[in-house]
Formats: sequence, structure tokens, C-alpha cells
Amino acid sequence: MTFRHSIIAMSTAFSLSAFGAAHAQQAKPAKPDHDMKEMQKAAEQQQKEIAKAQDKQGKTIEKARKEAAKDASHPPQARHEPKAEERREHKSFVEARQQSQRLTKGVRLTSVQRVQFEELRKRYDTQYKALEKEEMRLDKARASDTDVLRQLDALRAQERAELRAMLTPAQQTVFDRNQAGKLKSTR
Repeated sequence: MTFRHSIIAMSTAFSLSAFGAAHAQQAKPAKPDHDMKEMQKAAEQQQKEIAKAQDKQGKTIEKARKEAAKDASHPPQARHEPKAEERREHKSFVEARQQSQRLTKGVRLTSVQRVQFEELRKRYDTQYKALEKEEMRLDKARASDTDVLRQLDALRAQERAELRAMLTPAQQTVFDRNQAGKLKSTR
């Protein structure tokens, strides 16, 4: 490169650097006070949004922690099984209260037998309700209710025996048929 080319290159570079410096000064004007205030407001708003997001995240984490602790205290099968078990138990109590009507369906009772039947039905209905309350209390306490269910079965058998005993032999035949029909349909 000759001396002349190097002078031209240097003058071009100097011109370009002078142009760049002048252009840079135009691009960065001095910030007035109101621009600073707007920047501060925007920064404060961002801080509020960040704090709000952190608070929301903290609540979500706390909720997840509580749910995990709740799930850990109840095994998966225990969380879903009680509802089905409670439905079966409730059905057993409903069937127990309806047992007397079902077993005497088609049996023509005398007026004396009707009075005895109603007294018997009311007495056992009261006992069934008391057992059902006890069973519900045990369910809430998450305690075993197998004794209550055994008592229910014993009470049903006792009611059947008393019902059958108050009937005549002809009525007992219908009663036995009704009882056998129930046994066939549950199997």
C-alpha cells in the first residue's frame, strides 16, 4: 500500500469515526425527570407483579404439600374403598328395615297378627336405626364396624324367627317361599 492510499484510508476511518460519534450523541438524548419517574413506576409495578407471583407460587406449594400429607396418611385403596363399602352397608340397613314387608308379602294377616306385626316392625326398626347410627359414628372415626355388622345380621335373623313364629303353618309356607326367593336372588 502506498503512502497516498494509507492517508486516504486514515482520513476515511477518521471521517467514519467522527460520523459515528455524532450519530451516537443524537441517539442518546439526556433523560428528563419525567422519564425517570416513569421508569421508577414501571420498576415498582414489576416488583409488585413479582411479589404477587411469588405469593401465588407459595400458596400453590403449600396446598400441594398439604394434599401430599393427606394422601400419605391414607393409603390409595383406603381413600376409594370406604365409599363403596359405605354404600353396601347402607344397603344392608335398608334391606333390614324392609325385611318384614318383603317376607310377609302375599301373607294374609289377621287383625291381631297385623297389630303384632306392626309392633314387631317398629321395635326392630328402632334397633336398626340405632345400629346404623353406631356404624356411621365408627365410619367417621375410621374404626372397625365389623361388630356392628354382625349385630345387624343377628338382629335380622332374630326378627325373621319372631315373624315366622307369629304365623300359622299355611302362612309360614308363603313366608318360607319369600325367604327362599330372596336367597336365590342374592346369589
